[in-house]
Amino acid sequence: MKGEVVIKLGGSLFTQPALMAPISTWIDGLAESNLKVSIVAGGGKFVDAIRELNFDDKAAHELACEALAVTSTVAGKLLGLPVRDPKESSDGPVIRDLSRWALGQGDIPRDWTVTSDSIAALWAAQRNADALVLVKSIAPPSRKVFELIECGFVDRFFQTAVAGLDEVRIACVEGESCVAEFPLE
Repeated sequence: MKGEVVIKLGGSLFTQPALMAPISTWIDGLAESNLKVSIVAGGGKFVDAIRELNFDDKAAHELACEALAVTSTVAGKLLGLPVRDPKESSDGPVIRDLSRWALGQGDIPRDWTVTSDSIAALWAAQRNADALVLVKSIAPPSRKVFELIECGFVDRFFQTAVAGLDEVRIACVEGESCVAEFPLE
């Protein structure tokens, strides 16, 4: 792979700052191998708070997308990387704020069947990225997308969202020194 990789960082990782060092080292390794690295932040506790407010689906979806601007900034601060608009070019790894981009996608459901996992996948497919890597705080219970959907590891729209991608992986931090990757089927 010598093109672009889109990394979606699970928002739960932001509450575990000790995990940022191995993630940062892993990202640097990808960038050093001549990959263009774009990082998309998940919603984490910010979006969890929106869920608890019991808004209707459309309002909750819009608020969750807007929260991605905040989590992008958090990710940028934790990883020491710049935050850029999805269309802005960059020479090194960057955090991509997809909040406005996500709100402009009229063909996706406006409910909890779509999370930042699918938003990152759709954006990666639109960019013709070589790979999407979801970074989670735990290892996947399966490598089959439909099983990950059934157990709630990824959202229900994920299978549709990844349809245009050649390579999808899940990575998790193991301890504080290594990121393990698992290809999905």
